[in-house]
Amino acid sequence: MRMIFDVLSEDESRAIDVALVTRHFADGSARPRPAWLRDADRVWIDIEGVRWEKRDTDRIHERRTVRSGAWEELPWEHTDLVCPEHHSGWLGPDGTWTGCAAVWHDVVVRFVFRSTVSAIERTHVRVSAGYVRAPTLGVCTPAQAAWLRARGLEVPRDPSGEEEARAAREEVARQVKRSGRPLARRRDGD
Repeated sequence: MRMIFDVLSEDESRAIDVALVTRHFADGSARPRPAWLRDADRVWIDIEGVRWEKRDTDRIHERRTVRSGAWEELPWEHTDLVCPEHHSGWLGPDGTWTGCAAVWHDVVVRFVFRSTVSAIERTHVRVSAGYVRAPTLGVCTPAQAAWLRARGLEVPRDPSGEEEARAAREEVARQVKRSGRPLARRRDGD
């Protein structure tokens, strides 16, 4: 299967020149964050294969040479791929937000986290324009729950029911403590 990033070259062993560029548009405005782009003479080519006309006003922050299929080796953390102000992204177990465009979740996993989607989904909350998906391990951490609540988002419930069972056990323990009497346990047949 051909990934969108492989559109840049069929020969993955070939070295290509890339640059971290803040692109400017005809009206003089600029992208808010730089992007890694392939340098192809008179045009820039982005990771989707879209060609952009080079302008004298484009700001080149850094140049590198990479293997064509090795885009994940570039530092993507401070590029237009990651945008803290986006309402979509990944919420880490410690409450760290990695915002991205709603369609870039899997790309962020590959290039920023340098991992697989299934590995990240185990511990991270996926947020996509208000839709919240719990980690596949089942429970949001307290930091994740606090972050979601602070933004008015619903904290996903544990699909296994373990969180509710734990909360029920804690409530019983509080009631027993308040009563001052030990909990009487009943066994089948008693």
